[in-house]
Amino acid sequence: MLEGKERMRKYTIANITAFRGYVDKWKVVELLKTRVEEQWKWDARSLRDGRYLIECPSAAIARKMEKEGPMESPAFTLAFTPWTKDLYHPAKAEGALRWVKIKNLPMFCWDQDTVAKMLKPVGDLIQIGGSNGVDTEDLRVFIRMRKPWLLPCAFHCNIATLQHTYIAEMEPFQPPLSWDSCPRTEQQVATMPNNDKTEKPPTAAHGSPLEPPPNRADKGKAPISVLQDTPATVRSDG
Repeated sequence: MLEGKERMRKYTIANITAFRGYVDKWKVVELLKTRVEEQWKWDARSLRDGRYLIECPSAAIARKMEKEGPMESPAFTLAFTPWTKDLYHPAKAEGALRWVKIKNLPMFCWDQDTVAKMLKPVGDLIQIGGSNGVDTEDLRVFIRMRKPWLLPCAFHCNIATLQHTYIAEMEPFQPPLSWDSCPRTEQQVATMPNNDKTEKPPTAAHGSPLEPPPNRADKGKAPISVLQDTPATVRSDG
């Protein structure tokens, strides 16, 4: 997705602001060849609202066309505006954007598509942030968390003959989640002495990373090996 957004930077939206004769996509292409770049293979793709999506030779040329103002011909006048990701007026995405540290995720699963699939239960992957500030075995990701999930939490995933358990932890110094009524795990982690390279969430917030304390409703039941009420299981056929 990030590569797709970068690719779309060289596009601009052409809007016909004045008609003085017949206009179609070929008239628009002819004007662009005459005024901008004759050797470029221009293409004006019609949008449903009557505007045109124009691919330019480069993002710099697209921004130049938009900055220079209307482009006039005897038959019509064109105005250019940047392509934007909200072209179709989508609704605002739900959830909360947070940096998260993933522990014990198998390294052969660190590509963009696989990470997105493995984290789908808790939220949508925005980008992979590399390993800055985390152990070599850990992965730092930026995700849009889905309500009502809280962190830390554990995931179980069957890959071939092995079951992998990987843990997602909130990075410190981030705003609290609006739907979390418990004490701030990420804030408490941030205030702990930094004597150990690996920061562990306090047991008072959401319980031990692998054995949460039972409440009255859970007494007499077998302990669960996850950080939340229900384990998240990610299936993989690999």
